[in-house]
Amino acid sequence: MFILSMVFFYVCITSHLCNSYETMLIIPISSGFGVLLKEQGMRGFFRGWVPTLLGYSAQGACKFRFYEFFKKYYSDIAGPEYAAK
Repeated sequence: MFILSMVFFYVCITSHLCNSYETMLIIPISSGFGVLLKEQGMRGFFRGWVPTLLGYSAQGACKFRFYEFFKKYYSDIAGPEYAAK
């Protein structure tokens, strides 16, 4: 990851893609929260949670269902004496 950031920095500086060096400085997260609060209010903090929640729910449901399916499938292949272990 460090190598990629150094490559980006080099390309940005040599090709003049960035306006200045100041645009590449890291802005603290606290000022980002302040801007978000000013521009979008409290709703801005909760925006995007529904798609994330739905995605994680679907992932968890599929993971659990496939686990149970393959657990039964392979225990049936192994036989009853090995399935109990």
